[in-house]
Amino acid sequence: ENRSHCREELHEKGIQTYLQKPACELVEHRPADPSLTIKTLYDEIWDIASIFGVYDNARLLVDSIEGHFNDAVAVASGTKSDVEPISVLWLDGWDPETPFVGACCGSIQTIVEKAGAKHIFDDQGVEGVKTWDSVSWDTIAERDPDLIVLVDASWDMAGMYNGYCPIRRNIHMPSSQQCSLN
Repeated sequence: ENRSHCREELHEKGIQTYLQKPACELVEHRPADPSLTIKTLYDEIWDIASIFGVYDNARLLVDSIEGHFNDAVAVASGTKSDVEPISVLWLDGWDPETPFVGACCGSIQTIVEKAGAKHIFDDQGVEGVKTWDSVSWDTIAERDPDLIVLVDASWDMAGMYNGYCPIRRNIHMPSSQQCSLN
C-alpha cells in the first residue's frame, strides 16, 4: 500500500480528489514554474466553486480578498518611500522546537507580496520548491518579524497555545490575549 501518496489508490476506487498543484506530495507533479500569482489563487477558488456549484460564494470571496489587498496596499503606499515594508511570519503549525511556517514557493509568498509586505521566509525551501517548512524559534527570532499571521485551523488551533510564546515578543492570539516571555 502506498500510504504517503494515497490519492492514486483513492482514484482506483472511484473516489475523486483535489489538491492544489503547488501542494502536491510528488514534486514531479508540481508546476515547473513554482512562482504563483494571485490569478493562480483565484483559479483555485473558481475550481472549488465549480466542483461544489457555489459560484456566488466564490465571487464574494474573491471580491473580499481583493478588497483586503487594496486596503493593505493603500496602507503600505502611505508610508514613506525610505521605510522598509513590514516583515511577516506566517505561522501554521505550533511546535516547541520547530514550528511550521509558510515557505518560499506557495500562496503565502504570493499573498504577502501582493499585500506590499516582506515574507521573512521567502528564501526558505527554495531547493525543494516548498510551500511550507519547519524552522527553529531561534531562526524566527533572528529574522525578527514585524507581524505574525497565526493560522487557526481545526487540526492545529492557535487558541490552544495561549500562555506559551517561545520568542521574546508579544504575539496577539485569536482570543485577543497576549503572551510574552520576559
